[in-house]
Amino acid sequence: MVNRFHSPSNGNSLFWYSFDIGLVHIVYYSTEHDFRRLSSQYKWLEQDLRSIDRIRIPWILVTAHRPMYSSLIGIHLIQIMLQLNIEPLLYKYHVDLNLHGHTHSYGRTCPMYQHKCIDDGITQVLIGMVGMI
Repeated sequence: MVNRFHSPSNGNSLFWYSFDIGLVHIVYYSTEHDFRRLSSQYKWLEQDLRSIDRIRIPWILVTAHRPMYSSLIGIHLIQIMLQLNIEPLLYKYHVDLNLHGHTHSYGRTCPMYQHKCIDDGITQVLIGMVGMI
C-alpha cells in the first residue's frame, strides 16, 4: 500500500490537503477560506478529485469544519454557499461521505444531492458531538 499526500502549491497546505490510506482518499478543505468556483481552493479541490484513480482508490471521504447540511442550525449563508459551490463538485466526482463538525451534535443524511435522497448521492454526517449541553 502506497500512501500519497497532496497539498496545494500556494502554501495553504495547513488549510486544505488530501491523502490516501489504503482504499480511501481523504480530502480536507476549509470552510473558513474562499471556496467559491473561481477560488484557488476550489481549483485545487477539483484537480485533486479529478486525479483519483477510482479503480485503485474506490472510496472518497471529504471533510471540513462547517456543515453543508444540518437540521439544528437552520439555513445559514455558509450552508447555502457550500451547497451551491462544493456540493455539485463532490457529486460530480462521486464522493461517498462528507463529514463535518462545528455544531456539537450528531446528524446523518441518506445519500443525497440538492436536498433529495438519491442512490448515487453523498451521505452527509455531522460529527461534532462534544461540548453541547
